[in-house]
Amino acid sequence: MSHNDKLTIGTIGAGRVAQTIARLALAAGHEVILSNSRGPESLTDLADHLGAGASTGTVNDAARADITVLAVGWDQVPAALGNGVDLSGRIDAPPAAVWPWLVQMGSGRGGAYTYDWIENLFGLNMHSADRILAEFQHLAVGDVLPLGPQGPGMRVQICDPGRTLAFRSTEADWVWTFRLAGRAHGTRLVSRNRSAVTYSGPARWLTNRLVVEPGSLIMDGACCWASRSEPSPCSSDQRFSTHS
Repeated sequence: MSHNDKLTIGTIGAGRVAQTIARLALAAGHEVILSNSRGPESLTDLADHLGAGASTGTVNDAARADITVLAVGWDQVPAALGNGVDLSGRIDAPPAAVWPWLVQMGSGRGGAYTYDWIENLFGLNMHSADRILAEFQHLAVGDVLPLGPQGPGMRVQICDPGRTLAFRSTEADWVWTFRLAGRAHGTRLVSRNRSAVTYSGPARWLTNRLVVEPGSLIMDGACCWASRSEPSPCSSDQRFSTHS
Protein backbone atom coordinates (compact mmCIF):
# COMPACT_ATOMS: atom_id res chain seq x y z
CA MET A 1 0.00 0.00 0.00
CA SER A 2 1.37 3.40 -0.95
CA HIS A 3 1.25 6.39 1.37
CA ASN A 4 -1.53 7.90 -0.76
CA ASP A 5 -3.68 4.79 -0.25
CA LYS A 6 -3.47 4.92 3.54
CA LEU A 7 -6.68 6.19 5.13
CA THR A 8 -7.81 7.26 8.56
CA ILE A 9 -11.14 5.65 9.44
CA GLY A 10 -13.20 7.08 12.28
CA THR A 11 -15.91 5.12 14.06
CA ILE A 12 -18.77 6.77 15.89
CA GLY A 13 -19.61 3.96 18.24
CA ALA A 14 -17.24 1.29 19.50
CA GLY A 15 -19.28 -1.89 19.77
CA ARG A 16 -18.74 -5.23 18.01
CA VAL A 17 -19.36 -3.94 14.50
CA ALA A 18 -17.02 -0.96 14.99
CA GLN A 19 -14.34 -3.21 16.46
CA THR A 20 -14.58 -5.63 13.53
CA ILE A 21 -14.29 -2.71 11.08
CA ALA A 22 -11.29 -1.45 13.03
CA ARG A 23 -9.53 -4.83 12.86
CA LEU A 24 -10.15 -5.12 9.11
CA ALA A 25 -8.93 -1.57 8.51
CA LEU A 26 -5.80 -2.01 10.63
CA ALA A 27 -4.99 -5.31 8.92
CA ALA A 28 -5.21 -3.48 5.58
CA GLY A 29 -2.69 -0.88 6.78
CA HIS A 30 -5.08 1.96 7.60
CA GLU A 31 -5.41 3.96 10.84
CA VAL A 32 -8.47 4.02 13.06
CA ILE A 33 -9.94 6.62 15.43
CA LEU A 34 -12.46 5.16 17.88
CA SER A 35 -15.08 7.36 19.52
CA ASN A 36 -18.23 7.03 21.58
CA SER A 37 -20.56 9.14 23.69
CA ARG A 38 -18.57 8.47 26.86
CA GLY A 39 -15.37 10.10 25.65
CA PRO A 40 -11.89 9.00 24.52
CA GLU A 41 -10.75 7.88 27.98
CA SER A 42 -13.32 5.08 28.02
CA LEU A 43 -11.75 3.54 24.90
CA THR A 44 -8.08 3.60 25.85
CA ASP A 45 -7.94 -0.10 26.76
CA LEU A 46 -9.69 -1.08 23.51
CA ALA A 47 -7.27 0.98 21.40
CA ASP A 48 -4.32 -0.60 23.21
CA HIS A 49 -5.77 -4.05 22.56
CA LEU A 50 -6.24 -3.33 18.85
CA GLY A 51 -2.61 -2.30 18.60
CA ALA A 52 -0.58 0.02 16.39
CA GLY A 53 -2.64 2.35 14.24
CA ALA A 54 -5.60 2.50 16.63
CA SER A 55 -6.28 5.63 18.66
CA THR A 56 -9.14 7.27 20.51
CA GLY A 57 -10.78 10.63 19.96
CA THR A 58 -13.94 12.64 20.31
CA VAL A 59 -16.91 12.06 18.05
CA ASN A 60 -15.90 15.15 16.09
CA ASP A 61 -12.38 13.72 15.68
CA ALA A 62 -13.92 10.62 14.12
CA ALA A 63 -16.19 12.77 11.94
CA ARG A 64 -13.12 14.51 10.48
CA ALA A 65 -11.46 11.23 9.44
CA ASP A 66 -11.04 10.28 5.78
CA ILE A 67 -13.91 7.79 6.17
CA THR A 68 -16.45 8.01 8.98
CA VAL A 69 -18.47 4.93 9.96
CA LEU A 70 -21.60 5.41 12.06
CA ALA A 71 -21.69 2.14 14.01
CA VAL A 72 -24.54 2.51 16.48
CA GLY A 73 -28.05 1.11 16.74
CA TRP A 74 -30.58 2.80 14.48
CA ASP A 75 -32.45 4.24 17.48
CA GLN A 76 -29.20 5.78 18.75
CA VAL A 77 -28.40 7.72 15.58
CA PRO A 78 -29.99 11.05 16.63
CA ALA A 79 -28.06 11.08 19.90
CA ALA A 80 -24.81 9.97 18.23
CA LEU A 81 -25.00 12.80 15.70
CA GLY A 82 -26.06 15.42 18.22
CA ASN A 83 -23.83 17.92 19.99
CA GLY A 84 -22.71 19.68 16.83
CA VAL A 85 -21.26 16.70 14.92
CA ASP A 86 -20.64 17.91 11.36
CA LEU A 87 -20.61 15.42 8.49
CA SER A 88 -21.39 17.92 5.76
CA GLY A 89 -19.30 19.38 2.96
CA ARG A 90 -17.22 16.25 2.57
CA ILE A 91 -16.40 16.45 -1.16
CA ASP A 92 -14.74 19.60 -2.46
CA ALA A 93 -16.75 19.70 -5.71
CA PRO A 94 -20.35 20.54 -6.65
CA PRO A 95 -22.92 17.74 -7.15
CA ALA A 96 -22.79 18.23 -10.93
CA ALA A 97 -19.10 17.29 -10.89
CA VAL A 98 -19.66 14.21 -8.70
CA TRP A 99 -22.67 12.84 -10.62
CA PRO A 100 -20.77 11.62 -13.74
CA TRP A 101 -18.58 9.38 -11.55
CA LEU A 102 -21.67 7.69 -10.09
CA VAL A 103 -23.50 7.26 -13.42
CA GLN A 104 -20.61 5.35 -14.98
CA MET A 105 -20.27 2.82 -12.16
CA GLY A 106 -20.65 -0.86 -12.87
CA SER A 107 -19.00 -4.07 -13.99
CA GLY A 108 -17.29 -3.55 -17.35
CA ARG A 109 -17.97 0.17 -17.00
CA GLY A 110 -16.35 2.57 -14.50
CA GLY A 111 -16.02 -0.03 -11.74
CA ALA A 112 -17.06 0.61 -8.16
CA TYR A 113 -14.11 2.73 -6.94
CA THR A 114 -13.37 0.21 -4.21
CA TYR A 115 -10.55 -2.36 -4.01
CA ASP A 116 -10.66 -3.91 -7.50
CA TRP A 117 -8.57 -6.92 -6.54
CA ILE A 118 -11.14 -7.92 -3.91
CA GLU A 119 -14.07 -7.43 -6.29
CA ASN A 120 -12.31 -9.46 -8.97
CA LEU A 121 -11.67 -12.39 -6.64
CA PHE A 122 -15.40 -12.96 -7.17
CA GLY A 123 -15.15 -12.51 -10.93
CA LEU A 124 -16.95 -9.16 -10.97
CA ASN A 125 -14.79 -7.59 -13.71
CA MET A 126 -14.38 -4.33 -11.82
CA HIS A 127 -11.77 -1.85 -13.03
CA SER A 128 -12.20 1.50 -11.33
CA ALA A 129 -11.93 4.42 -13.73
CA ASP A 130 -9.70 7.40 -13.04
CA ARG A 131 -11.52 9.70 -15.48
CA ILE A 132 -15.01 10.49 -16.74
CA LEU A 133 -16.07 7.94 -19.39
CA ALA A 134 -18.31 9.65 -21.96
CA GLU A 135 -19.69 6.35 -23.28
CA PHE A 136 -21.26 5.54 -19.89
CA GLN A 137 -22.92 8.87 -19.10
CA HIS A 138 -26.42 7.96 -20.31
CA LEU A 139 -28.40 6.13 -17.63
CA ALA A 140 -32.19 5.85 -17.21
CA VAL A 141 -34.69 4.22 -14.87
CA GLY A 142 -35.12 0.58 -15.85
CA ASP A 143 -31.59 0.11 -17.18
CA VAL A 144 -29.93 -3.03 -15.82
CA LEU A 145 -26.21 -3.02 -15.13
CA PRO A 146 -24.40 -6.37 -14.83
CA LEU A 147 -22.68 -7.33 -11.60
CA GLY A 148 -20.05 -9.56 -13.15
CA PRO A 149 -20.60 -12.06 -15.98
CA GLN A 150 -22.57 -14.50 -13.80
CA GLY A 151 -23.94 -12.17 -11.12
CA PRO A 152 -27.38 -10.58 -10.75
CA GLY A 153 -28.11 -7.32 -12.50
CA MET A 154 -28.59 -3.99 -10.74
CA ARG A 155 -31.67 -2.22 -12.07
CA VAL A 156 -31.84 1.58 -11.90
CA GLN A 157 -34.81 2.54 -9.71
CA ILE A 158 -34.20 6.27 -9.34
CA CYS A 159 -32.09 8.47 -11.61
CA ASP A 160 -32.44 12.11 -10.59
CA PRO A 161 -29.36 13.84 -12.09
CA GLY A 162 -27.20 15.60 -9.54
CA ARG A 163 -29.34 14.36 -6.64
CA THR A 164 -30.21 10.68 -6.29
CA LEU A 165 -29.15 7.41 -7.92
CA ALA A 166 -30.66 4.17 -6.64
CA PHE A 167 -30.19 0.56 -7.74
CA ARG A 168 -32.13 -2.58 -6.81
CA SER A 169 -30.82 -6.03 -7.62
CA THR A 170 -32.85 -8.08 -10.10
CA GLU A 171 -33.23 -10.63 -7.30
CA ALA A 172 -34.86 -7.86 -5.20
CA ASP A 173 -32.68 -8.52 -2.15
CA TRP A 174 -30.25 -5.61 -2.32
CA VAL A 175 -30.66 -1.83 -2.66
CA TRP A 176 -27.78 0.64 -3.08
CA THR A 177 -28.62 4.36 -3.03
CA PHE A 178 -26.46 7.45 -3.51
CA ARG A 179 -27.75 10.84 -2.42
CA LEU A 180 -25.96 14.08 -3.29
CA ALA A 181 -26.60 17.28 -1.37
CA GLY A 182 -24.92 20.56 -2.26
CA ARG A 183 -23.15 22.47 0.50
CA ALA A 184 -21.48 25.87 0.63
CA HIS A 185 -18.04 24.31 0.21
CA GLY A 186 -18.83 21.22 -1.85
CA THR A 187 -21.04 18.11 -1.73
CA ARG A 188 -22.19 15.67 0.88
CA LEU A 189 -22.45 12.16 -0.56
CA VAL A 190 -24.46 9.63 1.45
CA SER A 191 -24.30 5.98 0.36
CA ARG A 192 -26.96 3.65 1.78
CA ASN A 193 -26.61 -0.06 1.20
CA ARG A 194 -29.39 -2.37 2.41
CA SER A 195 -29.64 -6.13 1.97
CA ALA A 196 -32.19 -8.77 2.94
CA VAL A 197 -30.45 -11.86 4.30
CA THR A 198 -32.31 -15.15 4.63
CA TYR A 199 -31.70 -16.71 8.03
CA SER A 200 -30.08 -20.13 7.60
CA GLY A 201 -28.63 -20.86 11.01
CA PRO A 202 -26.39 -19.19 13.61
CA ALA A 203 -23.14 -19.72 11.67
CA ARG A 204 -24.46 -17.86 8.61
CA TRP A 205 -25.93 -15.14 10.82
CA LEU A 206 -22.59 -14.60 12.57
CA THR A 207 -20.77 -14.51 9.24
CA ASN A 208 -23.11 -11.82 7.94
CA ARG A 209 -23.00 -9.87 11.19
CA LEU A 210 -19.27 -9.96 11.85
CA VAL A 211 -17.73 -10.26 8.38
CA VAL A 212 -20.09 -9.32 5.54
CA GLU A 213 -21.57 -6.18 7.12
CA PRO A 214 -18.28 -4.62 8.31
CA GLY A 215 -16.53 -5.66 5.11
CA SER A 216 -19.25 -4.00 3.03
CA LEU A 217 -18.85 -0.84 5.06
CA ILE A 218 -15.11 -0.78 4.31
CA MET A 219 -15.78 -1.28 0.57
CA ASP A 220 -18.56 1.33 0.65
CA GLY A 221 -16.22 3.75 2.36
CA ALA A 222 -13.52 3.12 -0.22
CA CYS A 223 -16.04 3.96 -2.93
CA CYS A 224 -16.85 7.24 -1.21
CA TRP A 225 -13.14 8.03 -0.81
CA ALA A 226 -12.40 7.44 -4.48
CA SER A 227 -15.38 9.58 -5.55
CA ARG A 228 -13.83 12.73 -4.11
CA SER A 229 -12.27 15.48 -6.21
CA GLU A 230 -9.94 16.55 -3.40
CA PRO A 231 -8.80 14.59 -0.29
CA SER A 232 -12.15 14.96 1.48
CA PRO A 233 -14.28 12.07 2.72
CA CYS A 234 -17.99 11.45 2.69
CA SER A 235 -20.40 9.65 4.97
CA SER A 236 -21.59 6.10 4.56
CA ASP A 237 -24.69 4.66 6.20
CA GLN A 238 -25.52 0.97 5.88
CA ARG A 239 -28.41 -1.03 7.32
CA PHE A 240 -29.14 -4.74 6.97
CA SER A 241 -32.41 -6.53 7.64
CA THR A 242 -32.83 -10.26 8.25
CA HIS A 243 -35.88 -12.18 7.07
CA SER A 244 -36.78 -15.72 8.09
